[in-house]
Amino acid sequence: MCENGVWNGNPPKCDLITCPNLKQPLNSIMNGQCEPGICGSECNFSCKIGFTLSDSRNIRCLQSGKWSSAPPSCVQVKCPPLSKPNNGEMSGDCSSGSHGNICSFSCNTCYTLVGLQVLKCENGIWNGTPPKCFLISCSKLSPPLNSEMNGQCEPGICGRECQFSCNNGFRISGSASLQCLPSSQWSSSPPSCIPLTCPQITKPSNGEMNGVCASGIHGGTCSFSCHTCYNLVGRKRLMCENGVWNASPPKCSPISCPKLSPPINGEIKGQCDPGICGSECKFSCKNGFNLLGSASLQCLVSAQWTSSPPSCVPANCPSLKKPSNSEMNEVCSTGIHGGTCSFSCNSCYALVGHQNLKCENGLWNNSPPKCILISCPKLSPPSNGEMNGQCDPGICGSECNFSCNNGFKLSSSASLQCLTSTQWSSSPPSCIQVKCPPLRNPSNGEMNGACSSGIHSGTCSFSCKTCYNLVGQKVLKCENGVWNDSPPKCILITCSKLSPPSNGTMSGQCDPG
Repeated sequence: MCENGVWNGNPPKCDLITCPNLKQPLNSIMNGQCEPGICGSECNFSCKIGFTLSDSRNIRCLQSGKWSSAPPSCVQVKCPPLSKPNNGEMSGDCSSGSHGNICSFSCNTCYTLVGLQVLKCENGIWNGTPPKCFLISCSKLSPPLNSEMNGQCEPGICGRECQFSCNNGFRISGSASLQCLPSSQWSSSPPSCIPLTCPQITKPSNGEMNGVCASGIHGGTCSFSCHTCYNLVGRKRLMCENGVWNASPPKCSPISCPKLSPPINGEIKGQCDPGICGSECKFSCKNGFNLLGSASLQCLVSAQWTSSPPSCVPANCPSLKKPSNSEMNEVCSTGIHGGTCSFSCNSCYALVGHQNLKCENGLWNNSPPKCILISCPKLSPPSNGEMNGQCDPGICGSECNFSCNNGFKLSSSASLQCLTSTQWSSSPPSCIQVKCPPLRNPSNGEMNGACSSGIHSGTCSFSCKTCYNLVGQKVLKCENGVWNDSPPKCILITCSKLSPPSNGTMSGQCDPG
């Protein structure tokens, strides 16, 4: 106050308001107006790496000379605990997650790590996403030509196998089983299937072969055959199956026939004991005996002789066959030496040749006769007639029949028979003209036409005189010698009977008129 020209005190001063010095929190950094604090200014706090502020990072020095709040503290920051990946492992400080800690990851066999192998905890945050373990696979495989595959092949899975097998007729070249490795590579290259072949077959002696015999391709067949007179022993056809023939090759063995022995009273020569296919065994008999059967037998490819062995029989003549339409005696079939065979023909057959044959030393002295059908000379139809039957020529026992045209008749027998004498039973008939008997004029009448000659088909006409009536056929016709009706008659015409009038008489021809 100014008192008497003198201020009653010294003028005041305005001192800057300050706040107390702040102590730097542990593990922190302090910036700004902190020591001391100046009113209106701030002191800023931050934490070292791995720590975080527990409260506001800025405090202000107030006009009251106090800080707006207590200084914050720095508390340690932790990363969240990590989990072990599926099919994997982890090691290190993975669960506490303190700043600067490291967590390492690894995968089980056949799994590969996808992501960071090592994570570091930085200020409460891991420096990357936790990795994963993925199953290792190998590239897809395709079956080789002519093969099949099974197992884990499309794609391959680590630790598993893909198996290969070849179709029939092929063999595997390479490994039959590939494994998918942790390197995601197969254990080797896929195999291939190469054709299986059977060993070459040698042609059998005395035989032939055809087909796939030299190359021996799987499924191929080789066929065998033997030359004539050789038998195939073994299979006729072999098949190549997976590099092996399904049987041993066959052989060709010579064909033989059973041993033959000489007949009683006979001999044999040639290839008889045993018979060899294609060769012959020949037979002969001693004097006084004839060979009954074939004189030569051949050994066939069927291992049989062409026929049964012959025998030697007494020298009889061969049995004779009865000629057609004949008869012969018993000696003809037995053919006894010195015997006679007599022949006769049936009725209507004539013997041509020798009637008697004699057996001499096994041979008949002549050829057997024949019985020939007896025939008669050819006949001709008569004039104005016809014939039918067995006429041209006539055959013994048969007939030839004759007939005449209308108006004609046969002069003799209508049927002739051919006799065993080769003659007809009579001379052929002729056809003579047939006439009707002559007609007479009827009483009191007339006739005209062919009435007296009576020629076949001729007609005779009749008429009566006045006062006469014709009773019967007016015209008659001659048919094959007979008039077709009886001759007519002329009957007098009459009038009915008259009676005399009452009280009168009558005269003349009145009753009747």
